Amino acid sequence: MNEALVTTDSQKSSQLVSGQSTTRKKPSLGKKVWRFFQGNPPALIGGSILVVMVLACIFAPLLTSYDPERRVARPHQAPSAKHLMGTTRSGRDIFSQALHGGRISLSVAFGSGAIAMFIAVFWGCLLDILGEEWMNGSTSSPTWFSFSPKSLY
Repeated sequence: MNEALVTTDSQKSSQLVSGQSTTRKKPSLGKKVWRFFQGNPPALIGGSILVVMVLACIFAPLLTSYDPERRVARPHQAPSAKHLMGTTRSGRDIFSQALHGGRISLSVAFGSGAIAMFIAVFWGCLLDILGEEWMNGSTSSPTWFSFSPKSLY
């Protein structure tokens, strides 16, 4: 064990009297994330792929020159430089459809997350106002659904 890290009770009390703090500063969220990815190559690869896909979906109008709803070529064309993923049965560009569909999926995800956050904050504020008896009953209500018979769903 390192002697520099070992402190006795008398050293702690003298530090408190002299104004020195014995608590360490917590690492920031950015440092925690960096440490996680630094020692985890699969997470780094997966996180990079996720970031690239989300950015591609966000900037879909800049990355594709085709309208996902319009016929742009002959049906069932193979992937090429002009159509990166080929075309559909109706002649629409698959790459353009995938990126624009990703935009819709992202908007649904962020919208549902915002609605869930609003409900949770509203419910928490309401329970804080109503008091402890309401809080005890409301925090146990999710268990009612977990113990209900399967025939009810």
